[in-house]
Amino acid sequence: MKLSSPARGFTLVELLVVIGLIALLIAILLPALSKAREVANTVRCASNLHGIGQGMAVYIVDFKGFLPPSNTWKGLQTLPNSQVPSSPIYGTIHWSSFLYSRKDLSNSTTIYHTIAGWEQFQCPSLPDGGLPPADTYPGNSTLANESSSIDPETGQPAIDAQAPRMSYTVNEALCPRGFFVLNAQTAIGQIARPYRFVRAASVQHSATTILATEIWGIQAMMEVDSLVSPGQGIYVSASRRPVSGFTSGLEGAEMLWQLPNPPGYAWLFPMNRANAGNLSPDPSTNATPGTSPVTTLDWVGRNHGRHVLDSGGFDTRKSNFLYLDGHVETKGIRETFTPFQWGDQFYSLSGGDNIQ
Repeated sequence: MKLSSPARGFTLVELLVVIGLIALLIAILLPALSKAREVANTVRCASNLHGIGQGMAVYIVDFKGFLPPSNTWKGLQTLPNSQVPSSPIYGTIHWSSFLYSRKDLSNSTTIYHTIAGWEQFQCPSLPDGGLPPADTYPGNSTLANESSSIDPETGQPAIDAQAPRMSYTVNEALCPRGFFVLNAQTAIGQIARPYRFVRAASVQHSATTILATEIWGIQAMMEVDSLVSPGQGIYVSASRRPVSGFTSGLEGAEMLWQLPNPPGYAWLFPMNRANAGNLSPDPSTNATPGTSPVTTLDWVGRNHGRHVLDSGGFDTRKSNFLYLDGHVETKGIRETFTPFQWGDQFYSLSGGDNIQ
């Protein structure tokens, strides 16, 4: 009887060859899979912004054609020569709470203690879906809350009426901040150019005027001096802040509302359109908490694509931009200057038409 020969196994060389081929395939496929995943994230992020645009459109209809504020202070009262409180001691009301039902009208803060129901405001390319509010629930932020007061309506610690994780911000030239009374004294200065609400129909070139865009997912990039405790070195999350495409040599990037605006002499204190030279080449590499950028456009996140620097050291990653007519474009921040897409004027500020 003929005995069968024993089964032959892999030699060490053959096994190494197989392992090498598998490693080679992984090396080839992983970058492609990573790129595909990032493309999907970019598309989803753009879809979120498109949905925000639809929510804005509903708001505009409900509020007689006006755009929402970027943020206002809880309990704010506007008087003839003052507004109280003079800082957001009770927290803020953010534009995200106005969309998809008036969450800002709720007497409960429970809805701001969970990310459930707020997915529209989270970009998957940002860690944890974005940044927390300045005042949020315990464990949601690495920073201390801006306010330590008790909300008079709820009897609970003050918490911002804002999506618990935020990836998007609005254009300050279209959506006013909470400084509304001429010559009113706030905790950080006197209001020289009060904000006003903007009627969407009054904005020229809605198809080329940015309404909203993305922020960075890096907390150090988005930290500012507290409005409740100014000058004390207390930094808070700036996710509620809008961005502006305008600058001036007289005031900081966030302080255009403090520009002197004497009647009949607004031309003495003009605003200037920002340009690519006002941008930091790669803000994520030198983020310093509490440091104001030249313009707040450095807060526009460059979140999509590979972190590649061009010959000038500029971070070439892209962002999604929502335009006032509702469409979304994915592009680099420098592309928003040619043509200039941050507004033909600073619609939300009095004296906002004296642009150089």
